[in-house]
Amino acid sequence: MHATAPYFHDGSAATLEQVFRTAGGTVYQAEDGVLSGSVERPNYVNINYFNQVQKGGLVQWNGAGSVTFASIPAGSTAGVGSIELRFTAGGSKNITVRVNSTNYPLTLVGQNPGWQFDHYLVARLENVNFVAGNNSVVISSSGDGFGIDSMTVSTPSNLLKATPHRRVLSLSASDQANLIRYLQELDGSSIAAIVDPGSGGGGTGGLAQFRRDFSLAIDGSQDAQAPAGDGVANLLKFAFNMFGNGPGQTPNLSTPNASVLANDGSSGLPFVSVDGNGKLQITYLRRKTGSNPGISYSVEFSETLSAWAVDLLATESTQSINDSLERVTVRGSSTNGRSIFARVRVAATP
Repeated sequence: MHATAPYFHDGSAATLEQVFRTAGGTVYQAEDGVLSGSVERPNYVNINYFNQVQKGGLVQWNGAGSVTFASIPAGSTAGVGSIELRFTAGGSKNITVRVNSTNYPLTLVGQNPGWQFDHYLVARLENVNFVAGNNSVVISSSGDGFGIDSMTVSTPSNLLKATPHRRVLSLSASDQANLIRYLQELDGSSIAAIVDPGSGGGGTGGLAQFRRDFSLAIDGSQDAQAPAGDGVANLLKFAFNMFGNGPGQTPNLSTPNASVLANDGSSGLPFVSVDGNGKLQITYLRRKTGSNPGISYSVEFSETLSAWAVDLLATESTQSINDSLERVTVRGSSTNGRSIFARVRVAATP
């Protein structure tokens, strides 16, 4: 099984993780929509895009513009479905998918290096509300430098039929990873680089296992590197759970990812805010000690950006996410009105 990717009869699932997410549906070619603004169907597609487009065409954003599909049938019953886009992009691109009157923001995390437009990726929107009958779908962006090849619409009926295998999505991150490991071991293969996005990149192996999974130097000499060119070191991507296939994650270290932790998120860089009393606070993701992460976290404050120190009077609150992760908010004690900064220092432990 380890050697038979991609999966399904049409190769629509590139990984086993995608097998449990894919729901099927109707594929719409982007060039069949109504183009507006600085969106065009480019010439010489077979040369510039290495002849890997579907049906011989795609649409390309050269600036602000949109693609509109006025009548997407969703069946006789309203409900929740999903939309999947096949795209190519250099770097990260922000777009909006509007279904009827509801906007769904989406970030297309492109390939690295950005000039490799023969690399097609997939971005997926879950929990999309469809009305019974026909629906309008508008894909818009004010950016440029990316193209969309096709759109797959999974209607409520499609999701209902896919319920048996999509039940895996309700499992915890660690249980999902264990299931993938089990499936890949059925043919007797060894598991070389299966990442558990919820427990530290390889079960209880922590940082050492993360280094092995991504072929990094076991002595930590590559921990501070940022191969994606996004300024986020490998060590931080491990510490803040930024690798995998979930929201705010990327499947490898060469894909740019500087996403920030959402209020209820389980991956991303720390974010800073001010509480109702004017105190600076920082919220970040922390791997639990019981998961043997092999790293330590320390929150530091500074008024000068040159001298940093732990605030001994700071307060900390935690919210458990799963067996391996918790969301932490540290609130500083200072209310003196002067500028103050906060950061999370992450270090490998012996």
